[in-house]
Amino acid sequence: MAISKDSMLFLKSKHAAYKAIGATAAEIAAVCAFAIAEIALSAGAPRSGADQADSLSVQLILARSLQQRGQYNAARPILLEALSKAPNSASLLNALGSVQQDMGEYFEAERSYLRALNACASAASDAQRVIVLQNLGTLYLDTNQYSKGEQIRKELEKLPTGVFNGHPAEAGALLDVIASLEHARNRDDQAERYYSESLYLLHQAHGPVSVDAALVEASLGFVRLKARQYESAADLFRQAIHEIEIAAGPEDPALIRPLVDLAGCENMRGHANQAEPVAERAVALSLKTFGEEHPVTATAMLHQATSLRLLGRKELARDLEKRAKAALRDNSTRNLAGFTVGLRDLMSAPTR
Repeated sequence: MAISKDSMLFLKSKHAAYKAIGATAAEIAAVCAFAIAEIALSAGAPRSGADQADSLSVQLILARSLQQRGQYNAARPILLEALSKAPNSASLLNALGSVQQDMGEYFEAERSYLRALNACASAASDAQRVIVLQNLGTLYLDTNQYSKGEQIRKELEKLPTGVFNGHPAEAGALLDVIASLEHARNRDDQAERYYSESLYLLHQAHGPVSVDAALVEASLGFVRLKARQYESAADLFRQAIHEIEIAAGPEDPALIRPLVDLAGCENMRGHANQAEPVAERAVALSLKTFGEEHPVTATAMLHQATSLRLLGRKELARDLEKRAKAALRDNSTRNLAGFTVGLRDLMSAPTR
């Protein structure tokens, strides 16, 4: 099995929910070719139905474009309409799960990914199955459901040796997810090894500066942060931020997570005066991208509130804490992130 660039349309690295990389004309043309074939099969379309399959693939591309601009409420109905015509399309189901995950709708995203796995099983699509498994793994990391993440890690590690030969970007993305899952089970020696291998492959694929590689550097920084290696962690976060700014600009949503982590790191070091402007930038960018009710925005607000308290600006800190806690409470009630499908149900899913 080899996973082509075409089938990587909705593959997330650990924090790719916060990326907004626009598709090039060449990517769109390549993805259309892949999506037309996959959607036509899932819709049961004969050759005379190629026009409908082509239309659905265009909807898939449009939804991706809207998603990457942060227009999730516009992307979701497009995918739902396409799924009404091709309900067994793994590509469309995976895309819907990706949008739902970005919106913080974890309950719905998990079910979309599991439906995509079912569709992959019926179509015997190994390439698409790996993509869905990786996305499902990022969902469990985002929601701290580590027991389920461990099941995904075991499935991903069953891949045969050399499966990604000639595909360094895809191999790098896979190793990034596995590294994060290893970190979640406190195996940081393994996590660092996988992150290093991921970085090597992503640099090989994209050159010295790319958003994908920068996000892996930020993930490695988070491992160092948990190990209380604050100076090393801060350096990695700053490096990631700098590289994302070069590769994608100063307003790219990919900056949110390393900004949040750098703010947290500086607070832990007692550098509130350095943490506060970083957290303020993260809050502003997250509000613009996700809105106030998203858990990422709430986390950024809490880091800014911590800085403000340390700087003696307690009234503003209390306001931010109140807003953040309300958002986290409402999100938990709405999405039931800790009460999605049970581990037994996940293990019975057709992950092969």
